[in-house]
Amino acid sequence: MSVLTMTKRRIIIIGAGPAGVSASIAARRISPDNDVILLATETALPYEKPPLSKEVPTKGIDPSAYPIVPADMLAGIDLRTDSHAIAIDRAAQAVNLNDGKRLHYDTLVLTTGGTPRILAELPPSTPNVFYLRNAADARALRKSFDGIAGKQVAIIGAGLIGLEVVAAATLAGAEVTVFEAGATAIPRFGSEEMARRVTARHEQAGARFKWQTTVTEANFTDGAIEIHIDDGPSISVDLVVVGIGIWPNSELAKAAGLAVDGGILVDAQCRTSDPNIYAAGDVVKFRTSWSKAPVILENWRHALDQGEIAGINAGGGEAAYETVPSFWSDQYELKLQGIGWAEGSDGPVALRELGQGRMIEFHFGPKGLCYAVGIGAGRELAITKRLIERKVNVNLSSLADPEIALATLLRSG
Repeated sequence: MSVLTMTKRRIIIIGAGPAGVSASIAARRISPDNDVILLATETALPYEKPPLSKEVPTKGIDPSAYPIVPADMLAGIDLRTDSHAIAIDRAAQAVNLNDGKRLHYDTLVLTTGGTPRILAELPPSTPNVFYLRNAADARALRKSFDGIAGKQVAIIGAGLIGLEVVAAATLAGAEVTVFEAGATAIPRFGSEEMARRVTARHEQAGARFKWQTTVTEANFTDGAIEIHIDDGPSISVDLVVVGIGIWPNSELAKAAGLAVDGGILVDAQCRTSDPNIYAAGDVVKFRTSWSKAPVILENWRHALDQGEIAGINAGGGEAAYETVPSFWSDQYELKLQGIGWAEGSDGPVALRELGQGRMIEFHFGPKGLCYAVGIGAGRELAITKRLIERKVNVNLSSLADPEIALATLLRSG
């Protein structure tokens, strides 16, 4: 990373999730003279999103207990809560805000995140229907779990967020049914064997799964929700949680005339089609050396890392986003973790058994090992990250053999 210029800049960052907070800190760090304004839609100090489907519903801990960074790390940054942009005037390099104010910028960073995908049959305004994206959603879901023991709960979607809520609901004593349009759980994150093991743990806890099933209609009477599906009888439930992914919040960028293809298109420096505007996190679409086409990556670690790069460059530095991304998910005692680029991992897979229910699988793409995911395999994944970063040439049999230490493969690369 290098510094191109130390000229003082006014940098406006729209969105105070992990990418926005990381960008604001990096922009100040690269030049303390920079005037950094961070616009936050919510009124609270920026908080972590992962606990919304983990600790908040399972332990009842308020989201405010999980700030992205301590308040003192935002010292020197002009954090404006309950504030969001309604339009970008690129010609004037200005942003129009919801309160009628107009702010001028030298560089702009868009970290507007994503919005949950909505099922038309289950609108979020319906009582006892929940979507999970912010602190208010998580608090409402947690409150609904009071007295939920023995009640019927439907979870729509068997991705990571959906399964975390399944775990929370079963632990609270609910009778849970999961509806998934695909043939397995977590299809984007691992093999069928990985999905089978994760699903088995949920079934052990009492959850029921309906695969290749979509909701066709929902009726609401006397507090109950009658869910109609495409391949079987309807089911009556007391509560529904929908977790079927997110849409990038790219409307502001699109209205401003920036290049958008699902997400905001950025280069390795997080620069958009306007050289004075950067973007990072869930809202962007970008190329990697591992995947054949540009990707949208929705996870916390990626947002932090890419936000930092956007902030460095917006602040006058020069850096490229080359980080190997990672994610984690807590479900009961299971710790699921992944590292690398799942989008480019369309080749063979090697499975290594680690004992006591622990496992790790290694996924290959055209350029070799590019992704790994495991259960209870934190130490092994830390080594695998370095194998991927260094592009070590490893073979399937060595990775699958638990007698061959991964550290040995790293040293031989």
